Amino acid sequence: MRTTISLDQELYEHARQWAEADGVSANEWMIRALDREDTRRRHLAHNEWSRTNRDLLDQWDAELHGSPDHGSETDSE
Repeated sequence: MRTTISLDQELYEHARQWAEADGVSANEWMIRALDREDTRRRHLAHNEWSRTNRDLLDQWDAELHGSPDHGSETDSE
């Protein structure tokens, strides 16, 4: 899928200079910048979800690795 974004001239010039310094095209630089921002936002959303769903995560951990209060089933063997 191809998407077009418009930058004002000043921002484009900054992006072009940053791209030149990184040795890539302005388009490649923008793609990388957008990918980094997307990743940053996904990490923030994941961290927020993890904080608000701590009980669910603890339950999953207990199911996978045994309850921290009672040890895993393999500990008793």
